Amino acid sequence: MAPTIPRRTATLSALVLAASVLALPSVADARPSGSWEYVRGDAFRHYACRERHRTDGPWWVRTVSELTSRSQDAPTHGIGIWAVVTRRAAEQQVDSKTPSRWRDGEIRTVLRDAGSADRLWMQGSYYGPTEPWKDGTRVGGLPRCS
Repeated sequence: MAPTIPRRTATLSALVLAASVLALPSVADARPSGSWEYVRGDAFRHYACRERHRTDGPWWVRTVSELTSRSQDAPTHGIGIWAVVTRRAAEQQVDSKTPSRWRDGEIRTVLRDAGSADRLWMQGSYYGPTEPWKDGTRVGGLPRCS
């Protein structure tokens, strides 16, 4: 006996749903275009890369933080991110930014004067304090921006 129309519709719907779930990118695959490294996740996804503007100069660390399904209301409440580069200790901040203006679901920053041994820490600006030196990502380990 041939399947009924409702049964075919249900089967087709299940196949479409399964295909769409399999097509969803993982957090690691959801990075912005270019050479970005996934730094960490809280209510946002945080990525970074580094670049030089002079061959012998310090690094500039470019960051991007993206909204997730858990943080869609952050712009409404004025919640942004905190990005900081520290040197040798959490108290020795080289540069930091605390922007809260979201554009197209992301915040981008540039932290200047970073050395390869310095550490980058990024988080939502809704909690603290942290240990940005101990928990941070080494700037020299970030990919070069493309």
